[in-house]
Amino acid sequence: MAIVKHITEAIIREAMEFLPPVEQEIANNLHEFAVSLGLKIEMRSNLQKAGRGYYLEYIIKKAKRKLFTIHTHEQYKTGAAILRVKANLFSIDVYRESVEQSPFVIKQSIKGTLNCAKCKASCFAKDRNYTLDGVNYDPCYGGGHYFQNLDASEWDVLKELIVHEYHVITAI
Repeated sequence: MAIVKHITEAIIREAMEFLPPVEQEIANNLHEFAVSLGLKIEMRSNLQKAGRGYYLEYIIKKAKRKLFTIHTHEQYKTGAAILRVKANLFSIDVYRESVEQSPFVIKQSIKGTLNCAKCKASCFAKDRNYTLDGVNYDPCYGGGHYFQNLDASEWDVLKELIVHEYHVITAI
């Protein structure tokens, strides 16, 4: 993965232009959402024979934490374009009610995050477990909460959860 040092709107468009129109609109909407929050943008690209791949990382400047990442890539053999979002929802217990009222697909993605194996002593999220629907979860935030194939209303709910996380982090 190569770090893109000079990020322009043209490069951001390039990272999304090969997606199907609906997913392209979702990615653009999420990008504009991040810009409206004043997030710093970092980007990595992978332009190998296997197909294009881009990571647009949106970071809270003051806390220096990634809030979410838009990952666009082409599958190796089929060339199919994929949009996936990794949301770093570290403080779910603070806005648990919103998560519990979220659509099934969002809750399942959050609950399906791999358990933390305590692989890094430096992981600041290692003590960020939470409870959903009466079950305690101890997620790996290196693996993160991944979302894809959501409908428009589900993407809106995910953005609301990201805003909750943004407010928790910026209040620290």
